[in-house]
Amino acid sequence: MAIVIVSHGVDANRWAQQFCRRPAWTRGSGMPAATGSRHVQLVHTMSRISIVTAIQEAARHAGAGGEILYSIGHGNSASVGATAQLGSGSELTINREILMADASGHYGSASGPTGLVTLSANDQAINTAFRSIGTALNAANVARFTFLTCMLGNNRSFLQQIKAAWGGRIQVAGYTAYVATMEYTMAGDSSYPRVSLYLSRDPAGANVVGGTNLDPASLLELPPTTHLTVV
Repeated sequence: MAIVIVSHGVDANRWAQQFCRRPAWTRGSGMPAATGSRHVQLVHTMSRISIVTAIQEAARHAGAGGEILYSIGHGNSASVGATAQLGSGSELTINREILMADASGHYGSASGPTGLVTLSANDQAINTAFRSIGTALNAANVARFTFLTCMLGNNRSFLQQIKAAWGGRIQVAGYTAYVATMEYTMAGDSSYPRVSLYLSRDPAGANVVGGTNLDPASLLELPPTTHLTVV
């Protein structure tokens, strides 16, 4: 079971490096024990094509039965207007309309009240890129794609749309709270500072629901599955 983290940002990358060096995996994400954990790092300036290529590389490394942990961008689980970033900006942001569209960029029915809807050129490019990610995940027989982005687990139907757009086989998961990182320092220990990854109910970092910046376990573990939605 290979676990691959694709991450962006200073703290996210530092936490990923910690985790891949020594995955404690006592709580984990509900997957079997990790072997060969690997970190694929993205940089802020990567294009849509480069991001897709990095995810395809991650899929190959994860392999059959593996998991990709994706720590990039922001999640919006609103009942209307849900989105998920697969890039550091808007270059690969998916929404319901993009997920509903077929390979030619159309969704809806010609006999429906609004007729057949056509994606914009930019959204169609995102649709094509997103579908190519699903092709790579399925070709490698990856078992699960887990978003380490905020709140997506609160919208099960949106996760199900992502799963369906990727062919319906791979599990898709997201957490029900904000995914936060914070530097953790332990006096007298030269291996610190490190970065803690934990869950919070608000973006300011208060009301933590799983792991805290003062909990050493959150340096090497994923948040507990209590707050993880898997479809």
